[in-house]
Amino acid sequence: MSFKVVSAKTGEPLEGIEVRSRARNSSYDNYWENESVTDADGVCFINLSYVRNIEGPFIRFEDVEGLYAPKDTTLADLRERTVYIEMTPIE
Repeated sequence: MSFKVVSAKTGEPLEGIEVRSRARNSSYDNYWENESVTDADGVCFINLSYVRNIEGPFIRFEDVEGLYAPKDTTLADLRERTVYIEMTPIE
């Protein structure tokens, strides 16, 4: 699945945003199954497995520079497509 991460304020793509996922049934709170980083166009790709009867996966978007608030979300539909994520700047 691909993600395009943009600023909620300007709509500009965000480079260097860490994207991580894990399934709800993971027994480790800090265990992340996939990791990726957005490119100059704000795009990244992670491979998400479709598993019936499990909520999630949980996806976390985090700016390591701390300019944008982290964002967590879950996805119910894992068909191949691009998901747009808007991150809010910390002011």
